[in-house]
Amino acid sequence: MYQLIPIVFSLLSLMCLKSSVQAQAQKNEDQSVPAQLTSKNPTLALPNNELKKLPLGWSLSGLTGANLCVASGQAQCNETYPGVNLGLSTEYRWKYLGINLNLDWGNFTPTGTGSDQISNTFGHLGLGLRYYYPYKPSQHLYLGASLGMGEAEVLDQTSESSVQWSSFWSDLRVDLGALWRQTDHWSIESGLSMIFHTGGTRCIAFQGAGPCQAVSELEPSQRSIARVLMLRFGARWTL
Repeated sequence: MYQLIPIVFSLLSLMCLKSSVQAQAQKNEDQSVPAQLTSKNPTLALPNNELKKLPLGWSLSGLTGANLCVASGQAQCNETYPGVNLGLSTEYRWKYLGINLNLDWGNFTPTGTGSDQISNTFGHLGLGLRYYYPYKPSQHLYLGASLGMGEAEVLDQTSESSVQWSSFWSDLRVDLGALWRQTDHWSIESGLSMIFHTGGTRCIAFQGAGPCQAVSELEPSQRSIARVLMLRFGARWTL
Protein backbone atom coordinates (compact mmCIF):
# COMPACT_ATOMS: atom_id res chain seq x y z
CA MET A 1 0.00 0.00 0.00
CA TYR A 2 2.70 2.46 1.05
CA GLN A 3 4.69 1.50 -2.04
CA LEU A 4 1.93 2.92 -4.24
CA ILE A 5 2.11 6.40 -2.73
CA PRO A 6 5.31 7.46 -4.63
CA ILE A 7 3.78 6.16 -7.86
CA VAL A 8 0.57 8.15 -7.29
CA PHE A 9 2.53 11.34 -6.55
CA SER A 10 4.59 10.78 -9.69
CA LEU A 11 1.46 10.46 -11.83
CA LEU A 12 -0.07 13.61 -10.30
CA SER A 13 3.15 15.53 -10.97
CA LEU A 14 3.16 14.43 -14.60
CA MET A 15 -0.49 15.47 -15.02
CA CYS A 16 0.17 18.93 -13.52
CA LEU A 17 3.24 19.39 -15.73
CA LYS A 18 1.25 18.42 -18.84
CA SER A 19 -1.52 20.92 -17.97
CA SER A 20 1.05 23.68 -17.43
CA VAL A 21 2.73 22.98 -20.78
CA GLN A 22 -0.63 23.00 -22.61
CA ALA A 23 -1.65 26.31 -20.97
CA GLN A 24 1.65 27.95 -21.92
CA ALA A 25 1.34 26.67 -25.50
CA GLN A 26 -2.20 28.08 -25.78
CA LYS A 27 -1.02 31.45 -24.41
CA ASN A 28 1.82 31.62 -26.94
CA GLU A 29 -0.59 30.73 -29.73
CA ASP A 30 -3.01 33.54 -28.73
CA GLN A 31 -0.16 36.04 -28.69
CA SER A 32 1.05 35.04 -32.15
CA VAL A 33 -2.40 35.52 -33.76
CA PRO A 34 -3.78 39.06 -34.36
CA ALA A 35 -6.27 40.08 -31.70
CA GLN A 36 -9.10 40.47 -34.19
CA LEU A 37 -8.86 36.74 -35.12
CA THR A 38 -8.90 35.17 -31.66
CA SER A 39 -11.98 33.69 -30.06
CA LYS A 40 -11.89 36.42 -27.40
CA ASN A 41 -12.34 39.11 -30.10
CA PRO A 42 -14.08 37.57 -33.11
CA THR A 43 -14.20 40.88 -35.06
CA LEU A 44 -13.18 40.24 -38.65
CA ALA A 45 -11.57 42.55 -41.18
CA LEU A 46 -13.82 44.99 -43.08
CA PRO A 47 -15.70 43.41 -46.00
CA ASN A 48 -14.52 44.16 -49.50
CA ASN A 49 -17.27 46.70 -50.19
CA GLU A 50 -15.96 48.78 -47.25
CA LEU A 51 -12.40 48.86 -48.60
CA LYS A 52 -13.15 51.14 -51.53
CA LYS A 53 -10.38 53.58 -52.20
CA LEU A 54 -10.92 57.21 -51.35
CA PRO A 55 -12.24 59.36 -54.26
CA LEU A 56 -9.03 61.32 -54.76
CA GLY A 57 -7.84 63.34 -57.75
CA TRP A 58 -9.93 65.25 -60.27
CA SER A 59 -13.72 65.18 -60.10
CA LEU A 60 -16.76 66.84 -61.69
CA SER A 61 -19.98 67.60 -59.79
CA GLY A 62 -23.48 68.62 -60.76
CA LEU A 63 -26.01 69.73 -58.14
CA THR A 64 -29.52 71.14 -58.14
CA GLY A 65 -32.05 72.03 -55.49
CA ALA A 66 -34.01 74.80 -53.81
CA ASN A 67 -33.06 78.35 -52.77
CA LEU A 68 -34.29 80.31 -49.80
CA CYS A 69 -33.93 84.08 -49.44
CA VAL A 70 -32.46 85.01 -46.05
CA ALA A 71 -32.98 88.55 -44.76
CA SER A 72 -29.89 90.55 -43.86
CA GLY A 73 -30.11 93.91 -42.12
CA GLN A 74 -32.46 96.22 -44.03
CA ALA A 75 -32.68 93.75 -46.94
CA GLN A 76 -35.89 91.79 -46.37
CA CYS A 77 -37.38 88.86 -48.28
CA ASN A 78 -41.02 89.95 -48.34
CA GLU A 79 -43.02 88.59 -51.27
CA THR A 80 -40.10 86.37 -52.27
CA TYR A 81 -40.71 82.63 -52.48
CA PRO A 82 -38.05 79.94 -52.89
CA GLY A 83 -36.63 79.16 -56.32
CA VAL A 84 -34.32 76.63 -57.95
CA ASN A 85 -30.58 76.53 -58.54
CA LEU A 86 -28.01 74.73 -60.65
CA GLY A 87 -24.39 74.23 -59.61
CA LEU A 88 -21.37 72.86 -61.46
CA SER A 89 -17.88 72.40 -60.08
CA THR A 90 -14.54 70.74 -60.71
CA GLU A 91 -12.17 69.79 -57.92
CA TYR A 92 -8.80 68.23 -57.24
CA ARG A 93 -8.76 66.38 -53.94
CA TRP A 94 -6.08 65.01 -51.70
CA LYS A 95 -7.01 62.82 -48.72
CA TYR A 96 -8.34 65.59 -46.48
CA LEU A 97 -8.10 68.73 -48.63
CA GLY A 98 -9.63 69.74 -51.95
CA ILE A 99 -9.34 72.84 -54.14
CA ASN A 100 -12.28 73.58 -56.43
CA LEU A 101 -13.72 75.94 -59.02
CA ASN A 102 -17.51 76.30 -58.77
CA LEU A 103 -20.29 77.98 -60.73
CA ASP A 104 -23.82 78.60 -59.41
CA TRP A 105 -26.96 80.11 -60.90
CA GLY A 106 -30.38 80.40 -59.32
CA ASN A 107 -33.57 82.39 -58.99
CA PHE A 108 -36.36 83.26 -56.60
CA THR A 109 -40.10 83.39 -57.20
CA PRO A 110 -41.57 86.89 -56.70
CA THR A 111 -45.18 87.19 -55.51
CA GLY A 112 -47.71 90.01 -55.41
CA THR A 113 -49.15 92.36 -58.03
CA GLY A 114 -47.26 92.24 -61.32
CA SER A 115 -44.94 89.49 -60.12
CA ASP A 116 -45.26 87.66 -63.43
CA GLN A 117 -43.22 90.47 -65.01
CA ILE A 118 -40.49 90.43 -62.36
CA SER A 119 -37.42 88.18 -62.25
CA ASN A 120 -35.04 87.73 -59.34
CA THR A 121 -31.76 85.93 -60.15
CA PHE A 122 -28.27 85.48 -58.74
CA GLY A 123 -24.95 83.90 -59.72
CA HIS A 124 -21.64 82.92 -58.18
CA LEU A 125 -18.24 81.94 -59.65
CA GLY A 126 -15.60 81.18 -57.05
CA LEU A 127 -12.37 79.41 -56.17
CA GLY A 128 -12.48 77.52 -52.91
CA LEU A 129 -11.05 75.02 -50.44
CA ARG A 130 -12.70 72.07 -48.72
CA TYR A 131 -11.75 69.96 -45.74
CA TYR A 132 -12.90 66.32 -45.94
CA TYR A 133 -13.56 63.97 -43.05
CA PRO A 134 -13.87 60.27 -44.06
CA TYR A 135 -16.61 59.39 -41.57
CA LYS A 136 -16.79 55.92 -43.15
CA PRO A 137 -14.90 54.37 -46.08
CA SER A 138 -17.94 55.05 -48.28
CA GLN A 139 -19.24 58.22 -46.58
CA HIS A 140 -17.29 61.47 -46.42
CA LEU A 141 -18.29 64.80 -44.86
CA TYR A 142 -16.86 68.13 -45.95
CA LEU A 143 -16.73 71.78 -44.93
CA GLY A 144 -15.55 74.48 -47.30
CA ALA A 145 -15.72 78.03 -48.58
CA SER A 146 -15.14 79.81 -51.88
CA LEU A 147 -14.57 83.44 -52.76
CA GLY A 148 -15.00 85.10 -56.13
CA MET A 149 -17.39 86.81 -58.52
CA GLY A 150 -21.06 87.30 -57.75
CA GLU A 151 -24.14 89.00 -59.13
CA ALA A 152 -27.77 89.53 -58.19
CA GLU A 153 -30.54 91.27 -60.11
CA VAL A 154 -34.20 92.15 -59.67
CA LEU A 155 -35.67 93.09 -63.06
CA ASP A 156 -39.10 94.58 -63.75
CA GLN A 157 -39.82 94.02 -67.43
CA THR A 158 -42.91 96.25 -67.41
CA SER A 159 -41.03 99.42 -66.48
CA GLU A 160 -37.69 98.22 -67.85
CA SER A 161 -36.12 98.99 -64.49
CA SER A 162 -33.75 96.94 -62.41
CA VAL A 163 -31.60 96.84 -59.32
CA GLN A 164 -28.29 95.08 -59.89
CA TRP A 165 -25.44 94.10 -57.63
CA SER A 166 -22.09 92.67 -58.69
CA SER A 167 -18.67 91.95 -57.23
CA PHE A 168 -15.47 90.77 -58.84
CA TRP A 169 -13.95 89.06 -55.80
CA SER A 170 -15.97 89.50 -52.55
CA ASP A 171 -18.83 87.05 -53.09
CA LEU A 172 -18.48 84.40 -50.35
CA ARG A 173 -20.03 80.93 -50.34
CA VAL A 174 -19.82 78.56 -47.35
CA ASP A 175 -20.53 74.82 -47.82
CA LEU A 176 -21.42 71.87 -45.62
CA GLY A 177 -21.96 68.58 -47.44
CA ALA A 178 -21.55 64.83 -47.70
CA LEU A 179 -20.57 62.18 -50.25
CA TRP A 180 -21.95 58.64 -50.42
CA ARG A 181 -19.59 56.63 -52.59
CA GLN A 182 -21.35 54.18 -54.92
CA THR A 183 -18.61 52.90 -57.25
CA ASP A 184 -14.96 53.67 -57.97
CA HIS A 185 -16.07 56.70 -60.02
CA TRP A 186 -19.58 57.75 -58.94
CA SER A 187 -20.78 59.28 -55.67
CA ILE A 188 -24.07 60.77 -54.52
CA GLU A 189 -23.54 64.27 -53.13
CA SER A 190 -25.69 66.55 -50.98
CA GLY A 191 -24.89 70.00 -49.69
CA LEU A 192 -26.13 73.00 -47.75
CA SER A 193 -24.60 76.29 -48.91
CA MET A 194 -24.95 79.93 -47.95
CA ILE A 195 -23.95 82.80 -50.26
CA PHE A 196 -23.00 86.14 -48.70
CA HIS A 197 -23.17 89.06 -51.14
CA THR A 198 -20.73 91.63 -49.74
CA GLY A 199 -18.92 94.68 -51.09
CA GLY A 200 -19.17 95.21 -54.82
CA THR A 201 -21.21 97.72 -56.79
CA ARG A 202 -24.93 98.48 -56.91
CA CYS A 203 -26.66 99.86 -60.00
CA ILE A 204 -30.20 101.23 -60.25
CA ALA A 205 -31.32 101.32 -63.88
CA PHE A 206 -34.41 102.69 -65.61
CA GLN A 207 -34.97 101.85 -69.27
CA GLY A 208 -31.47 100.44 -69.46
CA ALA A 209 -29.59 103.36 -67.91
CA GLY A 210 -28.89 104.54 -64.40
CA PRO A 211 -26.24 105.30 -61.78
CA CYS A 212 -23.84 102.74 -60.32
CA GLN A 213 -22.16 103.21 -56.97
CA ALA A 214 -19.81 101.19 -54.78
CA VAL A 215 -21.64 99.64 -51.85
CA SER A 216 -19.08 101.11 -49.47
CA GLU A 217 -20.16 104.60 -50.57
CA LEU A 218 -23.85 104.03 -49.85
CA GLU A 219 -25.65 104.99 -46.69
CA PRO A 220 -25.39 102.25 -44.00
CA SER A 221 -29.11 101.48 -44.37
CA GLN A 222 -28.62 100.85 -48.12
CA ARG A 223 -25.67 98.45 -47.93
CA SER A 224 -27.55 95.32 -46.88
CA ILE A 225 -28.01 92.55 -49.44
CA ALA A 226 -30.14 89.48 -48.81
CA ARG A 227 -28.30 86.16 -48.49
CA VAL A 228 -28.98 82.94 -50.35
CA LEU A 229 -29.43 79.55 -48.67
CA MET A 230 -29.20 76.55 -51.03
CA LEU A 231 -30.15 72.92 -50.29
CA ARG A 232 -28.92 70.69 -53.12
CA PHE A 233 -28.49 67.11 -54.27
CA GLY A 234 -26.59 65.64 -57.19
CA ALA A 235 -23.75 63.40 -58.30
CA ARG A 236 -19.98 63.50 -58.50
CA TRP A 237 -17.79 61.69 -61.01
CA THR A 238 -14.16 61.06 -60.07
CA LEU A 239 -11.84 60.72 -63.06
